[in-house]
Amino acid sequence: MQIRKVEDHPMNAEEYFLSPETKKILRDHSTQRLAIGTTCVRAIEHYLGQKVGIDRLKDIYAEVIDRNYRFFSYGDAMLIV
Repeated sequence: MQIRKVEDHPMNAEEYFLSPETKKILRDHSTQRLAIGTTCVRAIEHYLGQKVGIDRLKDIYAEVIDRNYRFFSYGDAMLIV
């Protein structure tokens, strides 16, 4: 991206489908999960945004930026631990 604010970047619409089994796995906090692939990570990110709210999700990204994590991408190169 060659812009200063992410809000100014044009985004294409994407549709996601998470099966009930996948949602169950995501809700299970006793296990670790690793999502690989842009679309997979974005689908989980979208689901997470619905669960915690967009404002909380933005707070999480702000913390990532404040801590100088290497990747600022919304889903492209992210490890959620």
